Order: sequence, then structure tokens, then C-alpha cells
Amino acid sequence: MFRVPQNLIVLAVVVLLLFLNPQAVSAQEDIPEYGAYAEVNGIEMYYEVQGEGEPLLLIHGAMGSTEDFAAVIPAFLDAGYQTIAFDCRGRGRSTDSGVMLSYAVMAEDTIALMDELGIETASIAGQSDGAMIGLHLAIHYPDRIDKLISYGANFNVGGLLPANIEWLESLTQADMEAMFGADYRKIAPDPDHLPVLFEQLRHMFLTQPNFTVYDLMGIEAEVLVFDGEDEDTVRIDHARQMAAAIPNSSMVILPGTGHHLMYEDPETYLEYAIPFLAGELDASPDGRYAAVNNIAMYYEIHGEGEPVLLMPSGMWSTADFADLTERLAQEFQVIVVDARGRGQSTDSGERLDFTLMADDVEAFMDALSLEAVHLVGWADSAVVGLDVAMRYPKRVDKLVAYAPNYTVDGLAEDHRAWLKSLSLDDMFSFFGEAYARTAPDPSYLPAMSERIRAMFLTEPNYTLAQLATIRSPVLILDGENDEFILREHLEEMAEAMPTAELAWLPDLGHYAPFDDPEIWTSAVLDFLNEP
Repeated sequence: MFRVPQNLIVLAVVVLLLFLNPQAVSAQEDIPEYGAYAEVNGIEMYYEVQGEGEPLLLIHGAMGSTEDFAAVIPAFLDAGYQTIAFDCRGRGRSTDSGVMLSYAVMAEDTIALMDELGIETASIAGQSDGAMIGLHLAIHYPDRIDKLISYGANFNVGGLLPANIEWLESLTQADMEAMFGADYRKIAPDPDHLPVLFEQLRHMFLTQPNFTVYDLMGIEAEVLVFDGEDEDTVRIDHARQMAAAIPNSSMVILPGTGHHLMYEDPETYLEYAIPFLAGELDASPDGRYAAVNNIAMYYEIHGEGEPVLLMPSGMWSTADFADLTERLAQEFQVIVVDARGRGQSTDSGERLDFTLMADDVEAFMDALSLEAVHLVGWADSAVVGLDVAMRYPKRVDKLVAYAPNYTVDGLAEDHRAWLKSLSLDDMFSFFGEAYARTAPDPSYLPAMSERIRAMFLTEPNYTLAQLATIRSPVLILDGENDEFILREHLEEMAEAMPTAELAWLPDLGHYAPFDDPEIWTSAVLDFLNEP
């Protein structure tokens, strides 16, 4: 759950506490008539079964219990579900054992309980940690899970907000006692087990879960990725990434609420949970992933009409191109993609070059069954467009190449010097915040920065003869004050290409797409709309 290295001291403390104080197996008598215990994987697991119909497992969060679902169970029962709420090991009325706590262990407990109750398949409503257990089940036990409501979950340790990580690291036993001690001791089989549980949970939170985008892409169950926009635990862009990666996903991000919607506003929670379970919720995520050349490529589709593939440049992403996407989507169907290792797309570690990225574009088009598209690129993504037009000519209707260079000699000398001088601190200053917000692995920024810089300093290296083979109509576009690309370089590029036209945007430079998006998109649309 957290981007924190393995803490061996904490681990040793956990193991020692477990050894010295394994929780005694005991049963509570003050339970409702629908409550019972099951012998599950060396523990006594408390559970409550209510109603009849399709089975719905209710899995609570970190320090929760079956009582967390009291406000929503009646509505689930009215909707025709049989609810099975249970206390995860060491929480509520369930006992613990000497096994280290993990999402895998708790998922196995869940499967064992399902077997004990004769439940072949079930849907899950998971809250926070309970949703992570649900994700584990959906990945590793796909034939046992029908639908999953995942509220407030992260799928890897990079998904938590840095402030939450700091809070967890700073928590003391006294803090835990003050927050949970009284409630824990009301029903716990062993009231003195809280210190052990606390260290187990903290260690788990700092090291788990560790699912990948590829794991999520293999989930067969229908999943509702559900959260509040004011989350204080999980990065909301991380939740959106989860929804994009799961093939059969819906996504609801509610403004004005946070991690505890189910407790604070159960009626609103149910407004989305019950329609989802009934197959009546229409809430597709903003983006999806496509499996492309050993990477997972993130993309979004906006608008209708002829397809335009919009390719962000450098370290930019689909999020940075939202304004341009919206403007172009007024007249075309815009498919905006994150290049490998940028935005929300993953990387494979292969040597980064323009040929590889052009191959990614061609494979991406195959994945989406796109026979041909208009390509629109800026700077390095414009170079990718040139490569696609040269090597996959039938896939390109028209190409807009803003501020490309066809050799490294096309870069201004001072720009090359600036690229060489960039430090890692500079890259973090420029891109760190945005990269951490969207990347599947935020810690990959140093590696990606060096890969990008190496490519910019050594590539591209096309010849004018190669450019002359392009047969698609091409608009070579730039700002007349571009500080990075030499004007004469673009002029000889356009002259070499029999189907190219060259246009300049007055009083603008290299960053015209951001500095004046209206002028930039007007020029692009004028070209794309030409017969």
C-alpha cells in the first residue's frame, strides 16, 4: 500500500509479538441469532448470514468489523441479496493466529469461509482493505467472484497519498489505543491482542498490496471502482488508473466526499452500489488500457467522427493534453494516448527510440481495430508520426507534425546544451508532481528521464530521401519563434516531402499548444478538414 522500503525492525517486532502472544481461540456468546463461527485456516472466523438470494460478501476495512455494514445491509436484503458479513482475522469477534497478516492470507480465509458455507460464487462489497482482499480474489480466484464493489482501494504501494504514509509511519501504540482501543475490547476474543494487530497491520500497509496493471488487466469479474474525490488515503488518479486497467469496470468518483462514504452517507453509497450489482449502472471510466508490445498503453476516446490519434510529447501525458483533446473532439473522434513510460502507460525496459514508439502506435491501432487515422504529434511525438508515415504508410490518412526534427542537427545548439545539463533534481522540479500523480510506478521517473534525454540527444537520424517516401498529406507546423528547432531545418524537411506543406504560427514558439491552444487547434483543424 505504501511506497516505503521493507522495515525489518517492524517485521521483527511483529514476528516476536506473534510468537509471544498468539491470540487465544475463544467464542463470544453475545451474538445475534444470525451470527455464527467457522473454523477457518487455524482461526475462529465470526460471520453473519442474513436473507436469501444471490450471495453478497461484505468485507470491512482495516480496523472494522461486521458492524460497519449495519446501515447498508437492509437495502441489500431488500434488493434480493443474501448478505454474508464477516470479521477478518484478528478484528471484531474473529480470532488471530501466528500467521503474518497479508491480503493473500485474508483472501484464503474468505475462500475457506465460502467453502464452509457451500458458496460457489459470490459478489463482494469491499471497503478499503476489504476491497484489496476483493482484488486479490478477483485476480487469483476468478471463477469464485462475480462482481466486486471496490471502495477506497489502492492496488499497489504507490497508490497511497504521501501524507497518509507519513501518518502511518508516525503512529504509536498510544495513538492506536486512543483511536480503537475501547471499541476493539468490546467484542475482541482477546482484548490484549491490539498491540500485535497494530504492528501486523502497519507492516502490511507499508508493503502491500503489490498488484500490477497487468494483473488488473486479467480480471474477469465486473468491478465498480468507487471512491470520493476528497480521499485522504488513496490517490484519486490511482483509482482512475485501476478502473482503466480492469476490462469490465465501472467508475464512480463522487465530489464532496472521501474515504468513509459508506459510514457517513450510506444512502448515497447505495445509490451506486445496488444498480451496479444489478447490472444497471452506466459509468464507464475515462480511459482504458491496451496490451501493446510488452507494455500496457493508456488511452482515452473523446468525440465522434473520423479518428484522430493525438500523441502527447516528452514527459507530458493525456492529462496535460485535455484542453487540446476537448477542442479537437468537437469535430473528430480523438484518441489520445500515453507513450510508453509516460503518463499512465507502463514501460518494458527496452531501449527507447522512435522506431519502437512508432511500432507501439501501429500495434495500438491493431488492438483497437483502427485501419487508418489522422496522426497529430508535437516535438518527439511528431517524429514518431513521421516514422509511422514512412514505415506504415497505409495507416496514416493525414499527419500534423508540430515542431519536429528529422536529425539531431535540427536542435538549436543551446537547447542541446540545456538537455545535457539537466539534472535529476531539474526533472523532479519540472515533472515530479505530475508523474507521481499518474504513473503506475512513480519511482520510475529517474530511469524514464534518462531514457528520454538519451533519445533526444542521439535521435532521430532520418535522411531527406527517407522523408521523401512519405505519401500521406503532411502539415509541418511550428511557431515562428521556436527556440528549440531550427527554422531552416523545418524548411528543408518540408521541401523534401512531396506531400508536405509548411506553416508558421505568428508570435508563438515551441510551446504554442499550451500558450495559445485556440490558434494551435484551429491550424490543425483547418488542415484535417481540407479535402
